[in-house]
Amino acid sequence: MTCPIIYFFIIALRKERLLLAGLLLAGLLLAGLLLAGIGMSFTLSIDTDFSPQEVTEAIHSALEHEKHVAKYKVKRYSIICEDFEEKFGFGSGELRAKFETGNIGEESDFFDWYAAKRGLDHWRKRLEILSGISLQIGI
Repeated sequence: MTCPIIYFFIIALRKERLLLAGLLLAGLLLAGLLLAGIGMSFTLSIDTDFSPQEVTEAIHSALEHEKHVAKYKVKRYSIICEDFEEKFGFGSGELRAKFETGNIGEESDFFDWYAAKRGLDHWRKRLEILSGISLQIGI
């Protein structure tokens, strides 16, 4: 049985929807990196009539788009966390530790701040993963 994402990737390629195919492939690459860990190589076979250059450009475009989104999210969550840090007088790392141990008040701002800090940590990690990917396409 074929993985659904791979199935949609092949359909997207065949229907000449290269950006969609690239985005699906970027998702597959990220999933593989998250499962296998950093510092690994990743082999992907692509069965298509498109030229290697077209496929490479689609993949590269999708990865660059994801990096752009991640950078934007890091910037937005950083601003939110900085505003809370200024308001309450301590850092987001300290807030997260207090929140997770139950040593913080019940004010709703703390819940919003905690969510923003988790979002910031998530998108920083994702940006680091994306920044470590390099494409080396061979035929």
